Amino acid sequence: MSGGDGRGPGNTGLGHNGGKPSGNVNGSSGHGGPSSGGGYHYNPGKGPASTVGPDGEVHINITGGMEKDPPGKHHGNGGSGNGHGAGNHNSNSGGNGKTTSIPGWSPDSGKPGRYLPTNKDKLIKGLIQSIDDHSGTYTIHYTGGAVATVTVPNGDVNKMNVHYNIGSGPSSGNKLTRDTIKSFLEFKAENEANAVNDAISKVNDFYKELASKYGDKLEKEAKALADEAKGKKIRNANEAIKAFDRYKDVLNKKFSVSDREAIAKALESLNKDQMAKQLKIFGKAFGVVGEAIQWGGFISGLVKGFRTGDWNEAFISGEKIAVGKVASVMVTVAFSAMAVNPIGILGFAVIMAVTSALITDERLKQLNSFINGI
Repeated sequence: MSGGDGRGPGNTGLGHNGGKPSGNVNGSSGHGGPSSGGGYHYNPGKGPASTVGPDGEVHINITGGMEKDPPGKHHGNGGSGNGHGAGNHNSNSGGNGKTTSIPGWSPDSGKPGRYLPTNKDKLIKGLIQSIDDHSGTYTIHYTGGAVATVTVPNGDVNKMNVHYNIGSGPSSGNKLTRDTIKSFLEFKAENEANAVNDAISKVNDFYKELASKYGDKLEKEAKALADEAKGKKIRNANEAIKAFDRYKDVLNKKFSVSDREAIAKALESLNKDQMAKQLKIFGKAFGVVGEAIQWGGFISGLVKGFRTGDWNEAFISGEKIAVGKVASVMVTVAFSAMAVNPIGILGFAVIMAVTSALITDERLKQLNSFINGI
């Protein structure tokens, strides 16, 4: 091991690791003499311990090593400021060590699910190379070559299980790993909270646009449907068909042939990429998590309903729209379609009525009254 002791005089070109002077460059490199043993570096197997400070921040405590290398074994890498860290591994500071916060994280654009530490401190970035997120299981890549798979039951880092696929990890045991995972989970939680708040804000903008274009009553009905769906399951298609049949003749008479065709074409032309974007926003706001939404069949059923007056396929597909049968999925799809291709107050109200039939009779009854008043 080699390293500067952090005490080279500024602007003299003198490093404390045997480096030859080179004028007005701080700690310029040269062939090293014997190490003073005051440098600091990370080496898997001799790694740093980490702690949680009184401010709640997770810290890594880097302590100075006392090993000495033989003369001339390493070259100085050059100091900075007043002679920081000549030698193969740069010192982060002089004195008895330094406490540095575990870094934040940013997505690796080249590999989905992989996150990189954002701290610019070379020493910190040297500890953890990256984390792969597999939703409850994480793969940590240490710069020194060790690779650990970490499982975190229910997000409890105190119960995490660490398995080293490669190497044995830092000598501090799982402390560094636990603190790293804690930092990452906190980062994810903050990101998720921000994403939910952003989605809710966009849904509120959607409601305001409904009110602006079609009036406060439609906005009120849309909000009521979203609220009614919370915590409920999608009911079976036969129940929905039976409930809707009470009103379908009246609803079908509200449309002219040209209205029906215009709405059907608008639904047929939904852009899949835009739908995916809107489904993500409304799903986040309505708490639809981890659901694979099979929305295509439901939309096709609506198209047939508007063209022919036969809505049964919409109900059959609606029942199967998501494995979890979460009612909020239906609202997510209906609102997303409206956000992508607005189809007018009557078209949207009928889609909400079809959606309501798959959730509750009471909301369907209210929407029927609303449509009759249009």
